[in-house]
Amino acid sequence: MATVPVFVEEVERSSNGFTRHIVVDAAELAFVDSSGLGAFVGVGKAMRDGLALARASETIRRTVEISGFGELLPLLSSVPAARKYLHDRLNLSPLASSGS
Repeated sequence: MATVPVFVEEVERSSNGFTRHIVVDAAELAFVDSSGLGAFVGVGKAMRDGLALARASETIRRTVEISGFGELLPLLSSVPAARKYLHDRLNLSPLASSGS
């Protein structure tokens, strides 16, 4: 799909080799095809499983599960939950508190 190269380019541009994880807020993602799934999986593998999808619709969740990518593309209910999941999974330093 036309947005896949844009996604991959944006990830490469914004990470500069230093980003250890990415949370994709999929709340407005209405459709994902095999190209999109492949891009998510490819970026996740390049980041050593440091990619998670947050707020995905039921349609996107079903697509991920049916494709067999459920273990490679963690689906979380919120962006903070996805960030915490990746921090815990990747043994990163504790999240900064937003209250101080």
